[in-house]
Order: sequence, then C-alpha cells, then structure tokens
Amino acid sequence: MDSDLIHNDSFDPEDAYAAEQVEWLLQWNNHLCMESDVAATALKMQLISVNSLKEKLKLKLDQLGEMLDDEFQTLKAKLEETQNKIHLLIDRDLELRRTVEQLTHDLQFVTLQKDQLTIERDGMVLKLEEQESSYKGMVAKQDQQIRSMQVIISESQHEICQKEALRRQLLVDLEGQEQVHLQQMEAQRQSLVENNEDSITCSICWVTWDADGDHRVVSLACGHLFGHSCIRNYLMRSESCPICRQAANVQHIRFIFGRHVLPNQTQ
Repeated sequence: MDSDLIHNDSFDPEDAYAAEQVEWLLQWNNHLCMESDVAATALKMQLISVNSLKEKLKLKLDQLGEMLDDEFQTLKAKLEETQNKIHLLIDRDLELRRTVEQLTHDLQFVTLQKDQLTIERDGMVLKLEEQESSYKGMVAKQDQQIRSMQVIISESQHEICQKEALRRQLLVDLEGQEQVHLQQMEAQRQSLVENNEDSITCSICWVTWDADGDHRVVSLACGHLFGHSCIRNYLMRSESCPICRQAANVQHIRFIFGRHVLPNQTQ
C-alpha cells in the first residue's frame, strides 16, 4: 500500500505527513534492498559452497564407486572362486560318495567271502579235528606196533646172535671136516696115483696120454683106451683092438674128455 502511495500520481509533496511516510518508505526500501543483496550474496556463497561440497561429494562418490567396483570385482572373483571350489567340492563329494558306495559294495563282498571262508574254516577245523583224532588213533596203533616190533626185533636179535654163534660153530666144524676131507682126498689121490699109474698110459707106446693134442686119450667101441695117434696108426695096419682083438676101425675112435681116466671111473 505504501509503495502504491509512492508511485501514486495523487501524491502531494506539500503534505508533510505524506512526505515523511514517503521518506520512511524509501529508507525502508533501501534497507530491504541492502538486506536482499547481502542475502543474495550469502546465498551465492552458500550456493558456491554447496557446489564445492557437491563436487567433493561427487568426487568422493566416484572414488567410492570405484572402490565399490573394485570390491565388487574382488567379491565377484572370490564368489566365482568360491563357486568353483563349491563345484570341486560337489564333484569330490560325488566321487567320495561313489567311492563310499564302491567300498561299501567291496565291504559287503569281503564280508560275504569272510562268511564263506569262516564256514569253510569251520568245516576244515572239524575235518582236522577228525583227522587229528584218527591220527592219534593211528599213532597209538603205530606205537603199539613199534613196541611189538621192538620186542620182535629184540627176540630176533637174540635168535640171530644164537644162530650166528651156531653158524660160527658150524663153520669151525665144517672147516675141520673140510681139512679132514682134504687130507683124506689127498691120501686117496696119492694112493690112486701110485696104484693106477699104469692105467693112465697108452698100452701101445707106454707113454701117458694127454688131455688134448695128437696123443690125447681116445677109446674104441670095446671101451679100451689108447693115445689117438697110436691107435690110429695101429688101425691103419690092423683092424682089431690091440688088447681084446675085437674088430675095430678108424671110425670107431671116440674122444674122451678129461685129463686122467681111471679104471674105477670107467666101470
């Protein structure tokens, strides 16, 4: 309203009250303008400070964004590494599960084999016990047989000793009898040689015949003995035995095998 009064064309400059009001209004308007300029300057300073703070905040936000990006990349890499580890752990877990299943299967198989082997072992133990019992019975029989054999051997040894002593005695007796027999044979041989010296000589040449050679002993069909060469030459001249005059020829000559032919042996 007062400003309207100032700009109003009906303002009367001679009016003291109105002039005083206008003056006051002008001073007030100037004061307001000064305060507005100070406020505008302050606002400008605040705006500059706000802009500076905004730039700083933007810079910090950029730095923070870069840090967050770095941390995000780091966390992303760690997450990927963790996921890879998780996949590896899952694969290992699957492999371990398969291994556990295989081991469980193997354990069941081994347990089955163990049960079968236990059954076989029990059967073998039972057989061994039976064989051991049979073996003990056989050992007892063998011990009894051994004792019997020892008794028999002892008795046999005693009999062998007795028979050995008897054999030695018989050998001594036989040696004595052999010596006596040899002596008797030697005496008989000497007697035969002395008494029958004429019976081992050829009755044609009166020379002892030989066991072989030209003058070996031969006989005729009549049984008389001669030297081979003597009787052959004789039969060339006469066809009869020189002793008994029985008919004879060269075909009747027979060889006599032996060094000495005695009359007692030919009869």
